[in-house]
Amino acid sequence: MNMTRLDRKGILSYIAVTFTITYAVEGVLIASGFRITRLPAYYGQLMIAAVMWVPALATWLTIKFVTREGLAILNLRFGSWKPYLHTALLVPLCFAIIYALTWLFGLGKPDWQLTQFLAAIRETAGIALPPTPPAAYILLGLFAATFVTAPFINALFGLGEEIG
Repeated sequence: MNMTRLDRKGILSYIAVTFTITYAVEGVLIASGFRITRLPAYYGQLMIAAVMWVPALATWLTIKFVTREGLAILNLRFGSWKPYLHTALLVPLCFAIIYALTWLFGLGKPDWQLTQFLAAIRETAGIALPPTPPAAYILLGLFAATFVTAPFINALFGLGEEIG
């Protein structure tokens, strides 16, 4: 492909497919009464997560049927592990700085006993819950979930947008 010339047909096709599918799914959610402010609406949240794969679908449809290029055009590869390691260290550092500044400027304060967190869980459950473990154990579990599990789960969905 000539790199000095824009493939207008491919670009417009990609944009049309992406916006049509995304707005159709989100329109159906809105029409069905889904509101992100009224939780738990798990089906809507799962649909929004699935919509994150629409750009990848639009890319595949465009290169398959419009530009007729192979998947090799995506140039997907892992490359060196060094940038991944830097990111894995830098993101938690950024979060720590943001939390420190938030607390320093009085815009929020830590809830080390997790009173608001546990109250929200009890309210959402709508039933009496058994006694919870000490807050330190819950914080360790949340830390592990946030910094170990969550990036992989989020990557599964975010990859669809990155491919697109």
